[in-house]
Amino acid sequence: MKFKAFLLFIVLSTGIINIFASDDWTRFRGPNGNGISSSTNLPVEFGPDKNVVWKTSLPPGHSSPVLTRSRIFLTAFENEKLYVIGLDRKTGKLLWKNEVPRTQKRHITQAEQPRFAKPRNRRQQRLRLLSGIRSHFIHLRRQRALAHADKRTAPNPVWFGSLSDARR
Repeated sequence: MKFKAFLLFIVLSTGIINIFASDDWTRFRGPNGNGISSSTNLPVEFGPDKNVVWKTSLPPGHSSPVLTRSRIFLTAFENEKLYVIGLDRKTGKLLWKNEVPRTQKRHITQAEQPRFAKPRNRRQQRLRLLSGIRSHFIHLRRQRALAHADKRTAPNPVWFGSLSDARR
């Protein structure tokens, strides 16, 4: 429930903030890791129909959403499956929801819950989402390359391919 409230805050905030703002939030707690935005004149009151730009129903999750100029990326759990989700930042439209292949199924402890994302290489627009012992890599510019690496077997990826192929 906390994640949904946090995501709603992000959705509300990002809609109000200029979509083409220079600060991408590609890591936990923003560009500097301090949770402070350089944006001004942000709304201070929110409600079901107050200061809402768009709404999108999402499965639960615990990762920090990653915000780029045009996209929002996050991970989620549904029916014991892990997903990487891409949304249009301006409209909230679901662009894709791809299941992440799992090498084993087991209960994920609170300490292993997806917790933050950080840029892999800003120049090449690569993004890493961490979830427990797994890392998920997305190429932001092409939005095609996606790899999953298990920390125990890294650097060998568990799976690599286009985002549309991740639905196996």
